[in-house]
Amino acid sequence: MLVGVLVARGTSRGLGRVRTSLERLADGDLTHDTGIDQRDDVGRMAAALDSALGSLRSVMASVAARTALGSTQVAVDELSRMAVDLRGSVARSRY
Repeated sequence: MLVGVLVARGTSRGLGRVRTSLERLADGDLTHDTGIDQRDDVGRMAAALDSALGSLRSVMASVAARTALGSTQVAVDELSRMAVDLRGSVARSRY
């Protein structure tokens, strides 16, 4: 029974960290990774979220730099590429 309680507590804690990262993402904060290093389903979900956040940060930095240079079309292309990358990340995270 103790093992079950410990597993449930670890899963709950991990899901809470994923939820926190998602809430911050919804608020526009791309800087908050989950910090989870587990090999279970929660860990794989967290890794997919961290990867998506990393991709978003990279693309947004590129878009900001190019927009500052006046290249709006390049920024639109980068955002389109980001959407494709995110779809790929979501597809890879499914079982």
